[in-house]
Amino acid sequence: MFCGNGPQKQAQQPCCCRAGRSARFKRTNEVDSCPSLTSSVAVPYPSWHADVLREREIEYKEGSSGFTDWPEAKKRIRNQLK
Repeated sequence: MFCGNGPQKQAQQPCCCRAGRSARFKRTNEVDSCPSLTSSVAVPYPSWHADVLREREIEYKEGSSGFTDWPEAKKRIRNQLK
């Protein structure tokens, strides 16, 4: 995944999801301290994205939309694909 020296080194680093607990902890700390991942550089986003977020916020406040936890959402998606 990511390394402590920035995303450009990704290909050289093994995926931390297969690593042991101490290796995952070390990798998490490296990601948290990586300047290229924690900088306040503005990331461009599509112009429609802000509109969609506003619409969803309104729907949530009106009660016509809600949140689903990730395990439940995965289960629902899998059932739809059957």
